[in-house]
Amino acid sequence: MALEKSLNTPLLTLYGTGTILGAGIYVLIGKIAGEAGYWMPLAFLLAALVAAVNGMVYAELSTRHPSAGGPTEYVKQALKSRWFASVIGWMIVATGVVSAATIANGFAGYLAEFVQVPAWLTKSLLLLTLGGVAIAGARESAWFMAITTTLGILGLLWILYLGFIDTSLEQGWESYRTATPNLTDGSVLTGVLAATFLAVYAFIGFEDMVHVAEETEKPKRAMPIAIVIALLVCAVLYIGVSIAALMVVEPDELAKSAAPLVTVTEKAGYAKWPLVLLSLWIILNGALAQIIMATRVLYNMGEGHGAPTWFGKLNNKTATPVSATVVTTLVILILSVAFPLKALASATSLIMLLIFIASNVALIILERRKADAPFDVPVFLPWVGLVLSLALMIGNFLVKGSGH
Repeated sequence: MALEKSLNTPLLTLYGTGTILGAGIYVLIGKIAGEAGYWMPLAFLLAALVAAVNGMVYAELSTRHPSAGGPTEYVKQALKSRWFASVIGWMIVATGVVSAATIANGFAGYLAEFVQVPAWLTKSLLLLTLGGVAIAGARESAWFMAITTTLGILGLLWILYLGFIDTSLEQGWESYRTATPNLTDGSVLTGVLAATFLAVYAFIGFEDMVHVAEETEKPKRAMPIAIVIALLVCAVLYIGVSIAALMVVEPDELAKSAAPLVTVTEKAGYAKWPLVLLSLWIILNGALAQIIMATRVLYNMGEGHGAPTWFGKLNNKTATPVSATVVTTLVILILSVAFPLKALASATSLIMLLIFIASNVALIILERRKADAPFDVPVFLPWVGLVLSLALMIGNFLVKGSGH
């Protein structure tokens, strides 16, 4: 029994866009503002560069080996090592699990702006519901995510309106410019680097896309198109929204808020509840995508004996890996209750950069064996991705070591 091919190119693109948006701007913009201050847009730009290079590498790898395992399969094909591929697989599962826990924390923060519910109860109901949606099937999940993506984009367009149209653009930009510190200041640079490391988390949704390759119609054509469009749309929105938010609210105030974009709306003098509702929908989207990604990798590993074989079993009715979904959802719930948002996001970024490094090495090796692929990137690109990922990871360690 195989996973059902139920995703076309538009659905895959919306799936990817919603995954990136749900994991990023709504949940993490306050924490990134706290690190980079008024240079937050630069942090998003640098993170977008890292994501774009690695996204192109993933696009080629996904056309060479379309598999629910994603980088697990790429590393296995390149290094011919089932053991190392299993290590990468468990790292990917950890990324999905920790990321979903991060998003669940963000959801609780936004919901608290609307109704007072104990955080543990919010997270429990959220994750159990999304686990059920993930079990229902890929098409059902994708349509749910397409709708929530549209709602989430509307919320970001509202923030752009507040920053660039509702506020006096000339006055807002002058205030922004005069408040922005000199980038050559050492503490400012370390803040931008720390923020860039954190902002990588905001782009990881493109990595989730390759894990539904086996459920995508014509994946060798659809995957590169969907990855490029999703990354481009999200990069433009992230940079624009970060500028708009800072033209309305100071970075320190954003950093202290559990629902930073709601704070922007209130500061501009508008009712908060419409944006709260839109925020909750897109955050739901991001959490669902992480659950699906982690369970698909567990399914792939269960089939290939890199994990207990019962993870590789599909339900006869829904054609989804029910056992993997149940276990993943429960682990996410435990992490979301046990750890704070920023710590979870930092852990996700670190694991993700390690996976990027392994994927770039895999493509370098595969290109030496066989140059042709349905989608080819320039031969130097995986080297660039390797250097950027290593540099950002090492730079973050140095920044943390300096006590920033």
